This record gives sequence, C-alpha cells and structure tokens, in this order.
Amino acid sequence: MIRSELVAKLAADRGISEYEARTIVKTFFSSIGILLAQDGRLELRGFGSFGLRKRQSRTVKTPRTGESVEVKQRFIPTFKPGKKIRQMIRDQNL
Repeated sequence: MIRSELVAKLAADRGISEYEARTIVKTFFSSIGILLAQDGRLELRGFGSFGLRKRQSRTVKTPRTGESVEVKQRFIPTFKPGKKIRQMIRDQNL
C-alpha cells in the first residue's frame, strides 16, 4: 500500500474528505520524523516502536576505483513491531 491508497482508505472508512485524510496522514508521518529527531524513540502500544540505531564509522572501498573512503558515524531509523502485529503476520502464514 502506498500513501495515496492509505489516504483513500482512511477517507472511505471514516467518511471524511480526502483532503482531511491527507492532512492526518501527513501530520502523523511528519510527527514520527520530528519525534525521532528529538527524542530518538516513539512507542505506539499495540503497533510497535520506532527508534534509532547508531551505525559506527567505518572504512569502505569504492567499487569503481577501489579507493578507501571513510564513512562517518550515523543514526539509522528502525521499527520493531508490537506483539499484536507480529501475531497478525504469523496468523497469515505468509
């Protein structure tokens, strides 16, 4: 599912305009980004938690030239599904 499909489903399920649904979805996703940037963690009970994982600096080789390049330390966003979500996926027998 892509964002526009999520907006259409939210609008249909809740009986609101697509503009209102788009605003809700946009606010929700931007809030997740802002909270991760500030606090580094967001937990939605029953759904899962978003967090940041620190990736250490390392030396890699450029495939084209073989030159060694230093990649700086950075933070990677992560998602850990909650128990209910894991159970739903497990029940689907994918």
